[in-house]
Amino acid sequence: VTEEDHAYYVNAKTGVTQWEHPLEQYYKGLIHMKKGCQEEVDRAKMANPPSEVEVREMGDYFGVDLDAEPHCRHLLEEAVCMPLPPGWRDDEQSGNFVNDRKGITTTNHPLDPYFVESIRRMRVSVLRRTQPKKATSVEQAEAVSALLAARAEGKPPIEVLGLHPSANKAEARRRFRYLSLLVHPDKNASAGAADAFKVFADAYKAL
Repeated sequence: VTEEDHAYYVNAKTGVTQWEHPLEQYYKGLIHMKKGCQEEVDRAKMANPPSEVEVREMGDYFGVDLDAEPHCRHLLEEAVCMPLPPGWRDDEQSGNFVNDRKGITTTNHPLDPYFVESIRRMRVSVLRRTQPKKATSVEQAEAVSALLAARAEGKPPIEVLGLHPSANKAEARRRFRYLSLLVHPDKNASAGAADAFKVFADAYKAL
């Protein structure tokens, strides 16, 4: 934050600072895709499918090894077929992309940030699916068992959460967060974790 209370963003690794949120251009691209561009790209892919050479060249541009990351192929195909957003033009003389109304000139396609972040998210998603879950701790296993037992016994919501009947909303919120970290299926490999998560989530909603 500056002396005038203006917030800016700093990349801790590179030291680069900027006023714009690092993901602002990604979300602008996402909104653009949702507002009709996705259908336009799909039609372009059907009418003129990108060649293998084009897709691999796009992979080189975005740092994607198609042989090792085939799950990114559809994103690269979309990048090949991606038209320029409204207001942008390709200046063949300079090789730049230009938005005359906004007075912007850039060497990169204006939707590159969207694809960079989409590829990163795809990699994270695949990594989460393929990585083995961590071993469940005794505390996690006991929490699952206690929640499932509480449901079987028909306990009232406040007791399902393991709280005293006099507990206030702040205590209930803290307990909910604690159980979320303990029982969520992404963090708890117990067979009943998903059911236990639903048990305490329903109990919290019922308070």
